[in-house]
Amino acid sequence: MEPSPQDRPVTALPASELSATGRDTVPVTEVASRPSHRIVLTGLTVSSMVVAGFTLWNYPLTVIGVPALLALGYRYPELTLMLAIGWLVSTNSLSGGDHWTRHLAAFGASDLLFAAALPGLWRQYRRHNARPIFFPPFALPALLFTACGVLSYLMNLHAMRGDAGYYLIGLLRTVQIVALLPLCYSMPAWSRGQVRLTGGLYLLGTLMLALIVLGTFRPDGVYRNEVAGNHKNMAGLILSCGALICLSLSAPRERPGNRHIPLAGALLIALALGTLLARSSVLSLAAGATCIATMRRRAGACASVVGLALATTLLCQHLVRFPVPDSQRNPSLRGRVQQWESSVASIRQHWLFGDGFRARRDYNPHNLFLVVLTENGVVGMAVFLWLMGAQIRLFLQVWRAHQSDADLETLCVALIACWVALLVHAQFDPFWRRGPLWIPWAGTGMLLRLHFQKSPQNLS
Repeated sequence: MEPSPQDRPVTALPASELSATGRDTVPVTEVASRPSHRIVLTGLTVSSMVVAGFTLWNYPLTVIGVPALLALGYRYPELTLMLAIGWLVSTNSLSGGDHWTRHLAAFGASDLLFAAALPGLWRQYRRHNARPIFFPPFALPALLFTACGVLSYLMNLHAMRGDAGYYLIGLLRTVQIVALLPLCYSMPAWSRGQVRLTGGLYLLGTLMLALIVLGTFRPDGVYRNEVAGNHKNMAGLILSCGALICLSLSAPRERPGNRHIPLAGALLIALALGTLLARSSVLSLAAGATCIATMRRRAGACASVVGLALATTLLCQHLVRFPVPDSQRNPSLRGRVQQWESSVASIRQHWLFGDGFRARRDYNPHNLFLVVLTENGVVGMAVFLWLMGAQIRLFLQVWRAHQSDADLETLCVALIACWVALLVHAQFDPFWRRGPLWIPWAGTGMLLRLHFQKSPQNLS
């Protein structure tokens, strides 16, 4: 008996049958199963990750790094997008190297991998009709907010003079986050295994970071590692989101699955988070864990993780003694007040459409809503609130529609928890430059694709 189209190898199907099966692309896992491709795939993956990392700190290696990344992204765009998520837990995350020029300091390894995947996604769009998922309730505010950003930038070009390229970085970052990430991550025909592997890559990096933080902590408050010292807020947010993903992977009692290994990972990450003394990250962990406890009815596990992080923070705060003179105490608070005052002055001058993305580069107020109001004005702020509401509404709708699907339900819980944690953390720290910011926005595209692969009908 001849096998059905679903049972035949994907690459043996004609284009007409590919679209009928709902599998527009060749999954990475199926390509890697062939011996002739496994060596090439492994070599490209390892070399691209190494070269991408060195490219950020050694300019001559871009001659090798760029072709390698483009080759990987063109042939395996899904794998490249997965590696981009895994690379979010890098030394400086999305901020790039501090010794680079000010125009390039906003880009990191994940950005390079994401850009390398774009030609491959375009190839799939042209050859296999791999179209992105356009969900109007979310796509409309995302496009409007992007348009508001472009308008704000153009209206303030005359005031930027020779620094237009310098401030263009803020516009590009915003467009990438709110529009390109959901769009591009909704194009591949993701399998459940690929989604699990993507989360596993992020958790692997998070656990390594937790071990680095624990291994470099000293009672005098001085870290031997720059990540846990000068970048403790960024490292704290990475660990907070990693702990929340571990908690979401811990299966509830009524569902078969392993509860102890993910919970142990969350406890280890929470212990490392407490040693950072990053209070905003602990607060974001508590907010995200509260969402998981509410949705999963697992208050005990969530309380143990948050309690461990809080207890470690209080203990380390008692142990650490910073030799700071009285005249230099609370420099962070004084700096925040000055940033807020500068933002208020800019809002009064550019209240309607904002200052064209100059705020986050000039004085960078450590508050998300203050940044959006300063850069995009009242109009942009209204559209941004609409966008955030549409995003959380989408997560909740898919979560309610797929309560019986363990993979989709877990993905929704993780995205909601990370979304809440990022929103809380953004009230005290920069929002657009933090690596974990990718999780809910890229996750939106993956979630839309998985939902419409299983339930083609629109969400009500």
